[in-house]
Amino acid sequence: MNSMRFLLVILWVSCLLPAQALWDKPYSTVTVSDGTTQIELHDFLPNVEQTAYKITGVPSGIDVQVVNNYTLILHGAMEKPMDFLELTVQNTQVVIPLKRSNKVQHTFTFQPTDTYEKLEIKGTFNNWDVSADPLTTKNGQYTLTKTLSPGRYEYVLVGDGKEFTDNLNENRISNGMGGYNSVLEVGDLSAAPFFTAVGFDKGKKEIRFWTASSNASIYPVLDNHPIAAEYVSSESNAANGTYFTLRIPDYAKITAKSQLRVYTSDSKKAGNDLWIPFSYGQPVARTALLNRNDHHTNIMYSVLVDRFRNGNPSNDRPLNIPEVLPAADWHGGDLAGITMQIRNNYFKNLNINSLWVSPIILNPEGPYGHMQEYGVDTKFSGYHGYWPISSSKIDPRFGSDEEFQQLIGQAHHQDMNVLLDYVANHVHEEHPLLEKHPDWKTDLILPDGRKNIRLYDEQRLTTWFDEFMPTLDLEREDVAKVMIDSAVFWFKKFRIDGFRHDATKHIPNSFWRQLTYQLKREITMPQNRALYQIGETYGSHELIASYVNTGMLDGQFEFNLFDKARSALMQPGYSMKNLGEALSESLTYYGSHHLMGTITGNHDKGRTISYADGSLRFDEDAKEAGYTRTINNVPGKGFNKMAQLFAFNMTVPGIPVIYYGDEIGMPGGDDPDSRRMMQFSGLNKDQSDLLHTVRKLTGLRSSRMELLYGQTEILHSDDHTLVYARNYLDKASLVVLSSAEKMQEIEVKLPKYLQNKEFMSEFGHSAMLIDGKLSIEIPAHGFEVLTSY
Repeated sequence: MNSMRFLLVILWVSCLLPAQALWDKPYSTVTVSDGTTQIELHDFLPNVEQTAYKITGVPSGIDVQVVNNYTLILHGAMEKPMDFLELTVQNTQVVIPLKRSNKVQHTFTFQPTDTYEKLEIKGTFNNWDVSADPLTTKNGQYTLTKTLSPGRYEYVLVGDGKEFTDNLNENRISNGMGGYNSVLEVGDLSAAPFFTAVGFDKGKKEIRFWTASSNASIYPVLDNHPIAAEYVSSESNAANGTYFTLRIPDYAKITAKSQLRVYTSDSKKAGNDLWIPFSYGQPVARTALLNRNDHHTNIMYSVLVDRFRNGNPSNDRPLNIPEVLPAADWHGGDLAGITMQIRNNYFKNLNINSLWVSPIILNPEGPYGHMQEYGVDTKFSGYHGYWPISSSKIDPRFGSDEEFQQLIGQAHHQDMNVLLDYVANHVHEEHPLLEKHPDWKTDLILPDGRKNIRLYDEQRLTTWFDEFMPTLDLEREDVAKVMIDSAVFWFKKFRIDGFRHDATKHIPNSFWRQLTYQLKREITMPQNRALYQIGETYGSHELIASYVNTGMLDGQFEFNLFDKARSALMQPGYSMKNLGEALSESLTYYGSHHLMGTITGNHDKGRTISYADGSLRFDEDAKEAGYTRTINNVPGKGFNKMAQLFAFNMTVPGIPVIYYGDEIGMPGGDDPDSRRMMQFSGLNKDQSDLLHTVRKLTGLRSSRMELLYGQTEILHSDDHTLVYARNYLDKASLVVLSSAEKMQEIEVKLPKYLQNKEFMSEFGHSAMLIDGKLSIEIPAHGFEVLTSY
């Protein structure tokens, strides 16, 4: 053993509190900025008004100001990269994990070669809002100073309304639409320390860890309570990394289900955290011991009700009028059709255990909107469900209360969650709320005279989607209360298991905090129901993450990662390095064990298979393509790339989300062409082969603990290859993806903790492990998942 020193933070716990006093989901980590950081104790202690608590531990460098008994303002700067705020609540100690912000000031400078009346900048650092960051100009030089987290930021300049890349910055990346963005690198981009658990000794009740870092610290927490963990030993040398051992206390044996979180850091940076589910003092070793309420096990299927299956033709009421094209009319899919497919084991055979059902609330009878583009003239029906004229009634064209109850009952019988799509941001102009309270909507006309329609970033919290669909002013408490009560109503009337929230970023954070607080108080805690909420936000990592924490949403859809994965796997010339970087950024912003939704596609995008086979170009308008030409599958093309995307989604952290039909490669342009009626029969060989591959991948996901709770380490990336590992105690999976146009022989040096394992190729590609190096042959646009045994 050399002189490398390790620190284990020793913490203690007393008796546990009753369930109604504390929130027992693992707390999310709060990032503490230099200056002030606000913590709402409602997020962590839902009954804080009736609960006596004391602040018993504060990180060095931080002072705490208490406001209204349940708002804490942290002043100062944390000395350590990882620390805890300790509270004693009714004689029990709980801890809120805190991570030191690593933001730095960065000054952007641009010297244009042309003259502009107006020069602006937009990028991922300002959510592509051209009005967010006015440039300062002096002597022909433009500058902008911002405080940013270390990372890579894409941006373009806008001169007199025309976008272009920065001619002084050679670092560029494809924007996925046929053009390029400039890339700005900010701060220290070196990797954070990586830790993993590599084994458990049942007799000694000891977990063994490995890290390559020096001067490391670990902080064990059990169900938000600090635990008295006994540090047993460590051994380290430069060649092998460092192993150290942690003994689990005896009192961990008393609970059927608990969650061990181990937070980590070195002297400079917070590392990844570990999440190990325990049962009666033993780490859960088999996925069969978990169920749908353990949300890391979830594989979600997105059902657009009207386009899935018609199970009850008696409720069909299409408009059948010339003003509405058939693609924009009702097709007859309904709740009864979904229930039929549950009974037919369609979802079970796909290993699905979570259904996202599109909105089923009452929508207007007639057509609205009017599009006159691409040589097309059409109005639209409300078949999709996103134009509510009621927030509590089921549209009879989708079915009845009884049919929804039957769907939920059948899903639960097969251990499947049911998530309902809830629309809070806006209502249709026919909604009774607006008739009764016309002042509850935001202003349609801006002070400068423009209409506030589809200004998604510039007027994020007030913009309307269309003139007939006003946005509610949810910053008003009275308006927010009505929509929150309506949301809670669905949980009280039906045993649903969560929400998918539409237009999340257009709703203030205060709404999500109050909704989640009310759900905890009225549903989750008194009824012991495990709920999951996922949001829809297009924007920067920082904006998306601002809605995801213990007091708001559990996750959001990972559109940024999807865009990078689709480009890396399907767009010629796009480097796989970019996908590796995007995966690292996702883990940095959302956590090592986040519950973000990793998607295969979306109802607002062109079908992924059509990009994969070249039927859709990345530089074209996919909506126009869907209206103006017939888009079909290309035999023998694109399906291998689609399988790669499934392999990626099923092996990275998060909740995989399958958009209906992607499992068979349904083609199409953008909405409404991406919303064709689901195909259940007459599959060709390409479709059947993809479906078989998807079933095998979802089966792996469902049966391997490392794919649910394992640590993620990127082992190699280059222009055509991405290799990463998932590791959970003594089990591991290696994932290899290749975007090359021909067979590749890939060689990767494995870290020490993986070198003594034996692996099996799940998809039949030849692989060897010799002298700590993995050698494997991967065909063009192929993949492999190797699992330890």
